[in-house]
Amino acid sequence: NDLSEDIQTDVALAIGWATGEVEGDEDDAGLEEVRAGLENGAILPLVEVDAKALLKSSPGRRVSKPVVRDYADEMEAGTEFPPVVIDSSLKKNILIEGGHRTSAAAKIGAVIQAIDIAGVRIRKQEDGLEVYSFPS
Repeated sequence: NDLSEDIQTDVALAIGWATGEVEGDEDDAGLEEVRAGLENGAILPLVEVDAKALLKSSPGRRVSKPVVRDYADEMEAGTEFPPVVIDSSLKKNILIEGGHRTSAAAKIGAVIQAIDIAGVRIRKQEDGLEVYSFPS
């Protein structure tokens, strides 16, 4: 809930693709199902990653250089940005969402916070609601 609406959508899409609940960018029903599961008490794992290493393990991402430059200036001025989304299930961190923020952090040599969706699973709670769980 601390994330902006756009970032919440990006995180929900990433989790939905990982769990198979979302079948494309236009799958609004799947996206709403994921959002409901996240609102049921899922705790997203937040990790710190080296932005330069993350970009190296996620080649081919396209970003706008002016946006990256603006973000880097804001980061250096102390502005906090929302976490990016990664998947570490392939023994290395792969960037799922947040290319501009990661590129900006790499430009200034910063560490960036990320939500790691590796191993996300759907778990039913005692009250019957579904929630997402992540390996510890």
